[in-house]
Amino acid sequence: MDRDVETISAEVKIYKSELEQAEGSLRYDPDNEGQQQLVASYQELIAELEKELAAAEEKEAEKKAQAARRRTTSPPPEKWSKANHPKFQEEIRKAAAAAAPASAEESRGTVAWKVNDIVMARWSGDHKLYQAKITSITGSSSAPKFMVLFLGYGNTDTVELKDIIPLANESKKRKADGSPVMPAGPATPGSSSVISAAADIDPNLANQVRKEPSKLNDGPSKPTKKSRTMKRNKDLESSKSKWQDFQGMKGKQGNKAMKKDSMFRVSDDYNARVGFTGSGKPMRKDAARTRHNYQALEDE
Repeated sequence: MDRDVETISAEVKIYKSELEQAEGSLRYDPDNEGQQQLVASYQELIAELEKELAAAEEKEAEKKAQAARRRTTSPPPEKWSKANHPKFQEEIRKAAAAAAPASAEESRGTVAWKVNDIVMARWSGDHKLYQAKITSITGSSSAPKFMVLFLGYGNTDTVELKDIIPLANESKKRKADGSPVMPAGPATPGSSSVISAAADIDPNLANQVRKEPSKLNDGPSKPTKKSRTMKRNKDLESSKSKWQDFQGMKGKQGNKAMKKDSMFRVSDDYNARVGFTGSGKPMRKDAARTRHNYQALEDE
């Protein structure tokens, strides 16, 4: 049964969105073989859907061309026909839009899933798709329930038909060969009903970037509050030491100035004479006061 263009376009959008998530996880872990296989499966599935979409668009264009040719040969429609009424046309468009998702679910339900098939199942914890293995199928044929085991995690969950998509077209008929599948990333589930998704950021690297931002943006590392306080105390002690050295030098210079001999000093000797430095001459003695005797000279 051929599917319409809207249904195929909706599936292409869904798978492209899942492909973007898988490629994002692969960028953080390029060597992960499981993620590489998942990306390749998505790309192959999208390529096949695009081919199917192109064929559906070509058929729809051919149908429109045939309808246009019939309109040219058929008589013009009635002016007041119910089909030409805007309200009736709007109801038709709404019904077609509501039927598109249902047809997508029906097309997905046509896949005959079996036990041990490898699929992409949506986990109820974070509503993301992970590789899983079908372990049992319960419920009715119209609303089956699948018990899946998430590969690489060891957790199980019960999902509905809408929560399962194939890895690729050939994987619908392929069963698990028992070989281990690489998980999408390191995870340590806490209990049997919880799954931890793959870590996108290395916590050790994040801590290193916070401690050493210079490695990230080649800028100086931001000092901590304690180091800034120690730097201020060190600067204060340095200024204080310089001031004390200056005061000490000033005191030494003052003492030297006080010890310097003055040019007007007086020797310690009691006979010292006031005069220039180093004169060493004793004080002058007062001249002896003698009485002058006048003598009359005899005339010759």
